[in-house]
Amino acid sequence: MILDQVKRSTDLPQASLSEPVRVGMTIPPEVELLGLPQDAATTVPTVTTYNYLIVGDQIAIIEPESRKVIQLLKR
Repeated sequence: MILDQVKRSTDLPQASLSEPVRVGMTIPPEVELLGLPQDAATTVPTVTTYNYLIVGDQIAIIEPESRKVIQLLKR
């Protein structure tokens, strides 16, 4: 569901990281995190606290307080 919302947005910026994205890694503070689309947050209210970024063909779900990757989704 969230993936569908993000896939529909074709103009999203790609993040540039110095290493491959993986679950558990901390995203550097200079990398801008994106907020989940409002309609995704409305559909699934529990995701409103998370951010994401796009790296290549992956969507990384980020826990904003720690900036840790908690899940990777194929785009």
